[in-house]
Amino acid sequence: MSSTYTERINFIQKNFGKGVISRDGNDITISCPTCGSASKKKLAINLDTWKYHCWVCSARGNSLVSLLRKHSSRDVVDYYRSHFLNQSLMHADGVEPIEEKVHLPDAFCPIVCAKKLLPDQKAVVKYLNKRGLTEHDMWKYRVGFSSDSKFARRAIFASLDTEGDVNYFVSRSVDNSSRFRYLNASADKTAIIFNDIDIDWDKKIFLVEGVFDLIALKENGTCLLGSSLTENSLLFKKIVANESDVVLCLDNDMVKKTGKIADLLTEYGCNVAVMNTSSAKDLGEMTREQIESAKERISQWDMRSSFHYKIANIKSGSLI
Repeated sequence: MSSTYTERINFIQKNFGKGVISRDGNDITISCPTCGSASKKKLAINLDTWKYHCWVCSARGNSLVSLLRKHSSRDVVDYYRSHFLNQSLMHADGVEPIEEKVHLPDAFCPIVCAKKLLPDQKAVVKYLNKRGLTEHDMWKYRVGFSSDSKFARRAIFASLDTEGDVNYFVSRSVDNSSRFRYLNASADKTAIIFNDIDIDWDKKIFLVEGVFDLIALKENGTCLLGSSLTENSLLFKKIVANESDVVLCLDNDMVKKTGKIADLLTEYGCNVAVMNTSSAKDLGEMTREQIESAKERISQWDMRSSFHYKIANIKSGSLI
């Protein structure tokens, strides 16, 4: 048995009790601290990947962070993270964006700086006002327009990284009949964090799908620029590195993906909660009253929540 495995086995048994090593030496099985299956050792931990799974309560994860947080001290968690986990993922100073130059559309002009509005520009402002954006919102989210014909009659939202450089932009047509409602930067979305410059990573992070959702919510957070969050994305790495508390505020038709993202973040030791947006399909279309009501229904994510989400997403007939 390698010295690496021996060190890992010693750590596991010191914190969770004596275990049973598999015949091939790749796994150790211990009593599950989640369901308390003390009579039989049913929680298997892979000594190479750190993935674990309980055959009794189905508790599972990609690392032991969440288990250690519940059943050990903070010093033990810190030791585990620093000695056994991927340093580039677990430490904020090792999380760096991929260098990719992004340019705003030609002749981009912030709305608040425009002196005289042309008809198409007036249409953009009228559309934004109709969506509930105030002049303050247009300042805060750096909303502008462009004289480039490709971006005519489009509201353009400029995103900045922590250095104040443009790392992305979203443009939305004011005409719902437009073939392409959104024309966005061609940059890799997994390599950037939308409006990273505005995020306080020491506070709770609210995650939404799109920019209008972010503006409507009026909380410290960012948007996924889509419907997924993976381990390879800069946003995921920075959340884990900062040990941020997260509130998922995805649209009501995103139940399955909400559960997947919540489980993934939980596996890496993040404290996750979910906001119920059932009163409307899109967060960006909810009234102020609906949003405040939804905030009152934020619930903590745990193993029971995960189980309920999975049951709710079983297709009819799939159990037969």
